[in-house]
Amino acid sequence: MSINSAMLAGVSGLIANSSALAAISDNIANVNTVGYKRSSANFSTLVTAQSKNATYSAGGVKAQTHQFISQQGLTQATTSNLDLSIAGSGFFVGTEKPEGLTATDTRSFTRAGSFQLDNLGYLKNDAGLYLQGWLADPVTGTITPDPSDLAQLSSINVGTVGGTAEKTTR
Repeated sequence: MSINSAMLAGVSGLIANSSALAAISDNIANVNTVGYKRSSANFSTLVTAQSKNATYSAGGVKAQTHQFISQQGLTQATTSNLDLSIAGSGFFVGTEKPEGLTATDTRSFTRAGSFQLDNLGYLKNDAGLYLQGWLADPVTGTITPDPSDLAQLSSINVGTVGGTAEKTTR
């Protein structure tokens, strides 16, 4: 084993531990951040090809960071009647503007459900994204979602909605 091979194996271990500490630091720094999901580092061994002259070449280690973005977070009570949460898997869909959307406009996905009303009555989150959803048919009240076509989504406007909301299981 050459000194260079030994040094590279040691350096790979230091880099892997640095990545793991970075994931832990992010978790601590964001413990109270709404919608943040934890990260973890998984270590794996690096095996190098051995040369034909029978000298040993040290391998190393690397850290692969995994972010649990679809993991269920803690449901917290709030004082805002516009805050929403998702039980199970799924995301809120958001756009940068509430009206005049086309198929080429960017759709973003988040699990953070802290919303406020803008001056037109649209639901907007802290990142400035407008909540999207499938609109109910005005006559029958049925909703026909097509998850394969995000262009069918519309910005949710609750500025003129009245009545009392009821919890659903869907």
